[in-house]
Amino acid sequence: GGNAGAGGAGACGSVEPPGPPSTTDPGSDVEIVVALRSMDFGETLDTQEGPTVGVNLDKECTCDGGEPTCSTVGSMPEDCDGPGGRDNAVARFFNNLNLFESEAFSSEVQSQKAEAGDFSMLFRITGYNGQANDQQVTVAIYSSPGFSSNPCLPNPAPQWDGSDEWPVDVTSLNPPMGAGGNMGAGGGCGAAGPAEPGYDVLDARFSSDLGYVTNHVLVANLPDSELVFSSKLSADPITLVGGFVMGTLVNEGQGWALRGALLTGRWPLSEIFSLIGSVESAGMPLCTDNLLYPPIKTVLCNYPDITASVAGPATPCDSLSFGMAFEAEPAKLGIAVPPDPPTVAECPPGTDPADVSADPVSADPVSADPVSADPVSANLVHPKGGDDVARLETAVDEALVRGAAGDERARPALGILGHAGQAHELRLGGGEDLSARRFERVLRQQLALVGTGGEKHFEQQHRRTFRRERFSRSGGRVGRRVRAGLARVAASRGIVPREDDGEDHEGRPKGR
Repeated sequence: GGNAGAGGAGACGSVEPPGPPSTTDPGSDVEIVVALRSMDFGETLDTQEGPTVGVNLDKECTCDGGEPTCSTVGSMPEDCDGPGGRDNAVARFFNNLNLFESEAFSSEVQSQKAEAGDFSMLFRITGYNGQANDQQVTVAIYSSPGFSSNPCLPNPAPQWDGSDEWPVDVTSLNPPMGAGGNMGAGGGCGAAGPAEPGYDVLDARFSSDLGYVTNHVLVANLPDSELVFSSKLSADPITLVGGFVMGTLVNEGQGWALRGALLTGRWPLSEIFSLIGSVESAGMPLCTDNLLYPPIKTVLCNYPDITASVAGPATPCDSLSFGMAFEAEPAKLGIAVPPDPPTVAECPPGTDPADVSADPVSADPVSADPVSADPVSANLVHPKGGDDVARLETAVDEALVRGAAGDERARPALGILGHAGQAHELRLGGGEDLSARRFERVLRQQLALVGTGGEKHFEQQHRRTFRRERFSRSGGRVGRRVRAGLARVAASRGIVPREDDGEDHEGRPKGR
């Protein structure tokens, strides 16, 4: 796969945006506005092989002959770049977060909300000649809180035919210098709607005149930008630095669209911790006193793969590479409106992850000892030594017991066990590795069974749990523990799995 206009050369076929054209084609001045309709962070793809959404941000092909551009601490075992040197650590991170039943970073959920008009991102291109090549265009990016923010609109949902006037979040605009401005000083439901007084929707806060178009592919570097998704899922924006947008400009009759587009950049770790406190899991914000915070932080601290600014290889990685593929349809700028108030809870004072002094968990991914009386969280610590299997077994047992009792927290707790195993590349017995990919797959299969009413699928899942997998002896030991725990859960619910599941005592299919 790839994104429009991506290209490049090098040992790994580096995927990078095309360079500017050598000449500008003759043409007239065209203004284009498009609205994001669907997106893909790449979190649902097989991130084990590396991200397939993104570009080569650091110009290196890590694990394919390239050298790291910054120093990592306890990085994930599979932190190599994707095909073509693609950098997108966020895809793996969002994959983890979505295991906690949080919809904040689900491509599918966010796309559905954009489709329904709950929110969008708007891109305005000006100074464009409308031709295949233009050496200089200006690109501005806006957030929109969606159609529900303007009750004066005639349609409750976008038509996606170029006629939609999307309200513009005032946080995407420069503050007014005084009364007036493009939207005037009014208000109420006039011809335009309930405008926020004084703001000018043409005065974008995030804008760059360093854009160009090469063979119809738009490329524009962006200033440090804030991306606001649905406030019903996360109260804070994603703040990108060193980002750019690219995509193919297509005139489809009813207006210009942006196809095969990509938004990419660097997401500083400090900004991520600011956002985590506004993400909900099982109806609770992920504050430092949430039992899921320690394992989330432990995993997150393994993901930085890039620096917020160009630095040497000895500089610690302090950011996650970000890539988001998207499609955008013809649109119009509407009125300036205040952002929707967040509907997610906020962390109480002293428990905000953004406040380092309030954080009881060490950032060291190896020696971190989560301060929690919770047995699941406590057993996520994996120091180098011989206790890994015992700790894992205890944690799995505890999660299964909770599941049998109907505790919804068991599901995300069991899910994070798999990713904690990846994060620390667990060494299980005799120096053998329990494959992180297999380990994750097994625990993912349990998620449908524990505390979620999915017991009707027990028989099918039980038979498949270790099918076609070759585990080390210690891996089989953990597998038997997991299966025994599931059997107890099933028995408590009157479910009887088949006696012969076609697997041997080590959890491998018979006959292999």
